[in-house]
Amino acid sequence: MSAVMCRSLNTCVRCLFCNLNAIVWLSGCGLIGTGLWLRVTHRTYSILLPQHAVARLDSVCLILGAITFLITFFGCCGSWFKNKCMLITYFTLVVLLFFTEFILGTLVFFFRDDLSRMLREELITGIEQHYGMPKSAGLQAMWTHMQNKLSCCGVRGYEDWFDIAAWPEKKYVPDSCCKPDYQISENCGQSGNPDMWHETGCSEQVQIWLMQRLHLVGTVGLVIASAQFLCMLASLLLFCSSGKRSKDSKIRVTDI
Repeated sequence: MSAVMCRSLNTCVRCLFCNLNAIVWLSGCGLIGTGLWLRVTHRTYSILLPQHAVARLDSVCLILGAITFLITFFGCCGSWFKNKCMLITYFTLVVLLFFTEFILGTLVFFFRDDLSRMLREELITGIEQHYGMPKSAGLQAMWTHMQNKLSCCGVRGYEDWFDIAAWPEKKYVPDSCCKPDYQISENCGQSGNPDMWHETGCSEQVQIWLMQRLHLVGTVGLVIASAQFLCMLASLLLFCSSGKRSKDSKIRVTDI
């Protein structure tokens, strides 16, 4: 009776594990497709961080999609075909991913000030050298959306828009920097009146936005870590049960 229950439990775990990895595998395929679509149709968003192309949204989607595709492929096929080699490969990759995430999270926490300063400098470079230039529609759309959504102007303040390549020697700002009461005015960004513009920089507003949602970020991280830990346990269970079944089958053959 106990052997039957163990086999039923093992079958249940194997089906759940296989189906879960199949769903995540499809998500990885979706990320790869999204990354390719962004790479083809929205290349101008790369100007947001000129010196760090790997941080572009399309590159992030492609990298995450490829990692997800590879790991879940081993998990799904290993559980479906009861292949011990694939299962142990899956377990090893998930362990490596888990520790990589932990190390990266620790580094980001301890070097958050340096990273924040580097990102601000990169964003300012994008404004000064690329905003308003040919093939920069994606960059302009991004800044327009962010400044309207967060009620901010520039990276540190509206002065970041002064004397940029798009309007040299002029104290202009984009119209999205204008306060709501003044956006109905035509070319309010060229009025030269700072009272009409948002004073707060977008970097400060983004930090406030993230702090207000810190609990959500922590919850997502905890869920991902828990899911990875459970997947490691399930892969080990399937690996061990597969080895036990192999030994049992050999014993039965010998007896015959």
